[in-house]
Amino acid sequence: MSPDGSCVRLLIVDESTEARARLGEIFVGQGWEVAGEASNARDAVDLYAAVAPDVVITEIALPDGDGFGLAEEIVRANPRAAIVVCSALAQADSVLRAIRSGARDFIVKPFQCSRVIRGIQTVLGRVA
Repeated sequence: MSPDGSCVRLLIVDESTEARARLGEIFVGQGWEVAGEASNARDAVDLYAAVAPDVVITEIALPDGDGFGLAEEIVRANPRAAIVVCSALAQADSVLRAIRSGARDFIVKPFQCSRVIRGIQTVLGRVA
């Protein structure tokens, strides 16, 4: 559930169709709603404004930018935005940069279902 008790709505941002599908399966399995999917930062910004998701989960590497810049742009528009960054590279500098960009969590690929669920739940618990 989102903080107001309604169904959790997520925006998935990843160039990989397979990664978006895998995350979608995890979310739907929890009874959550995939409010939108984007394969690049520009579409993600537009979708964020259109669907107002509870959480955005984004890959770092995007064809027209990166998840850090996307997080910064969304947080500028909505300082309370809940963003989770994910990547196959879990280097300390990437994790720190994600947090500095406005992300509230960092999830390592390949996705472990329990870690993804725990990450989203943690982020939702931090949203006022």
